[in-house]
Amino acid sequence: MNLYQLTAEQARIEALLEENGGEITPEIEEALTLTAEALPRKVDGYGVLIRQFAAAEAACDAEIKRLQGLKKTAVNAQKSMKGRILDAMQTFGFDKLAGETTKFSTRASKAVEVDEDILLARYREKIADFAATLPAWLVLEPKVSKTAISNEYKATGMTPEGAQVVENTSLIIK
Repeated sequence: MNLYQLTAEQARIEALLEENGGEITPEIEEALTLTAEALPRKVDGYGVLIRQFAAAEAACDAEIKRLQGLKKTAVNAQKSMKGRILDAMQTFGFDKLAGETTKFSTRASKAVEVDEDILLARYREKIADFAATLPAWLVLEPKVSKTAISNEYKATGMTPEGAQVVENTSLIIK
């Protein structure tokens, strides 16, 4: 019997006992004995399977960690190689560089860099006062929106104190 059947059998035995007013008949005694003998074997089987699945989980975790290490190495190697090509292109004044099978070009972009401590400094007291009015289960965590700062910069040409727009050059590979 499987565990579900054993559980159902136990419920059947309990119902029979209830019908008989708690009297254990030879039939009930035999059913109790069979169930009592089968359950430990079933539990052992479950224990073996649980340990096997736990070992498989640990092996998967180790493989994930190994693959994450390989991925990190690949990402770092790409970044390093792209940086070297970009440095060479900038040194020689090239915006485009082509080999027989690969073409490199540069692209300028703007990004917002922020120092949250400076940006949030003058608002901390107001945020703390407002947060004190909230229930304890509601947490208020201020977050700076780089998109909003970028939009303000595009509209006015200005950024708040603690934020700056920087120009980046990235490498495009075709």
